[in-house]
Amino acid sequence: RSLREQRKLRITLSLKHVNLGKEIIWPIMLGFIESKRFIAAWCELDEKFRVIGLEDIETAEVLVERYSRSRRQLVKEWRAQEIRPCNSEGEVC
Repeated sequence: RSLREQRKLRITLSLKHVNLGKEIIWPIMLGFIESKRFIAAWCELDEKFRVIGLEDIETAEVLVERYSRSRRQLVKEWRAQEIRPCNSEGEVC
């Protein structure tokens, strides 16, 4: 729903290497990497794109607020960068 309606998500990550505070992301794409589900998103906190494993999201809440930029443009910007998935092994994402 968040992707389709271009709504922001408030998430809490369960990763050891990430601050467990709530973060607001703009989800732009869902995908699979080695049979695991990931979401590509713009992160408001650190103002960069991230790829987050869905199993690493502890809580998620769809917000009423919409993205301030078009999802299509965000996908183009994301594809122009090399973004690796976050993971529980302590790698920076």
